[in-house]
Amino acid sequence: MQPASEPRFLRMERYSPPLSLRPYLDHLWIAEWQVPRETTLPLDIVAMPCVNLVLMGESAFVAGVKTERQRHVLSGSGRIAGLRFKPGGFHSFSLHPVARIRNLEIPADSV
Repeated sequence: MQPASEPRFLRMERYSPPLSLRPYLDHLWIAEWQVPRETTLPLDIVAMPCVNLVLMGESAFVAGVKTERQRHVLSGSGRIAGLRFKPGGFHSFSLHPVARIRNLEIPADSV
């Protein structure tokens, strides 16, 4: 994640996965932001050949491999966490080919 401006409003941390999951996971990540009122924070995310399991609020979704850079605009405050799989690492956890979820975000319980 690369903040386009005002990076002091965003905190991003990465953690090594447990030893048993290292063959599948690249890292675990948490992003928190607190953007002042009436301000936004544009955030560019470079496309990576990886699947992410994303936790936001009470929902969980799988973000398939993205083929283009993503732009999100953050406002207010929030937190999001996830597991970034290594290229090819998600295949062991899905009944379907990973290509089916390319550029999609789908509920985690439907994978």
